[in-house]
Formats: sequence, C-alpha cells, structure tokens
Amino acid sequence: MCIRDSYYVTYSRPRGGRSRQKIGEVGILPLPKARKAAREFLAKVQLGEDPADARPTIVEWLVDSGLVDSNKAARRAIGEGGAYVNNVKIDDDGWMPAEADLLHRRWLVLRRGKKSFAGARFGLR
Repeated sequence: MCIRDSYYVTYSRPRGGRSRQKIGEVGILPLPKARKAAREFLAKVQLGEDPADARPTIVEWLVDSGLVDSNKAARRAIGEGGAYVNNVKIDDDGWMPAEADLLHRRWLVLRRGKKSFAGARFGLR
C-alpha cells in the first residue's frame, strides 16, 4: 500500500473548534486546482456552512476506502448486491450512515463482495 502526500485545508468551524479537510493528493491534483478547491471550501465556511457535518454516501465511502476504483464501480457493486456495511447489504447508492449505524459511535466496516474489507472512521462532531 502506497501512502501519498495530500493537500489539506485547516479551518475554524462555525460552532467552534478547528478541523482539517483533505482537498486532494499531490501528483494527482495540480497545485493551482488544489488552491482553487481550498478557496471554494473556505468560502462555504465563511457563509456559515460546516463541511465537516456533511455525510458521505456509500458510493463515496467505497471509493475513498479503496474497495472500488470509481463511483461507477461503486454503483455497480451496490446494484449487483455486493456492498455491505457492518455486514448489512446496502442496495441504495444514496445511503448515508446514521449515528445508529456506527460501531462504537465512530466506525463502519465496509465490505465489497466476499473477501474485500475496509474499516472507516467517521466523525459526526
């Protein structure tokens, strides 16, 4: 497994505290585009939105965990009945985890097919 350098933006959350958001990976996302994405992200924060409160869908979870290569592959896996969260089959590509779905209030176990697993840490706060 290769660990890559990434671009991050650190910001003050509207309700207090600080948070850090990944913008993209060095070598994949050019620096000018990363800067533009960071400016757009910070503009949302200035308008009072808290991007940390946004909940990703199962499609995003599967891609970010590396279980699938693309959104299309994630949707195909879901449509074919091969996507599971905490050993429960997911059949809706718009599914988002609720607090009750989290193990120990922060973990999800993702599975694609029979043998491909990933753990995902989720922060609601």
